[in-house]
Amino acid sequence: MRRIAMIAAIVLLSNVGHVEAVVLFDDGGIHYIDYTISDSVEVRDDFFFGNPTTVNLLSGGHIGSELAVYGDSQAIISGGTVNEALRSYDNGQITIFSGDCGYLSTYGNSQAVIDRGTVIGIGISDTSRVTISGGLIEFHLYSYGNSQVEITGG
Repeated sequence: MRRIAMIAAIVLLSNVGHVEAVVLFDDGGIHYIDYTISDSVEVRDDFFFGNPTTVNLLSGGHIGSELAVYGDSQAIISGGTVNEALRSYDNGQITIFSGDCGYLSTYGNSQAVIDRGTVIGIGISDTSRVTISGGLIEFHLYSYGNSQVEITGG
């Protein structure tokens, strides 16, 4: 019986593909990332009191997968890189002052501001809003639903 359980565990574990962890910031505080996080990052409001959380990605900071913002929380990109995607949901806000980012997506009533920096592409949905005053969009910009785009530079 023990041998069957061990074989079953080996088979189960050998069939598991890439497992990605999520680093969660949800304490209503302000956090500075100037180091490497190999996985995804989620920024959420404080669970108990609903206070928004802020994450600042600085030069030297690197997020290996995606950065997602929920509730009323925000992410400020002042350097560094986000490999795959930036996503904002609910009333979340993303501000890009510099740095290199993957695909930017906004949902719900969220907002994004691009002042400088580079994003691969932008997808805007629902009633979200993106303001572009500078920076570089490498491929495309899509706007869906009742979303809004304001371009004054870039």
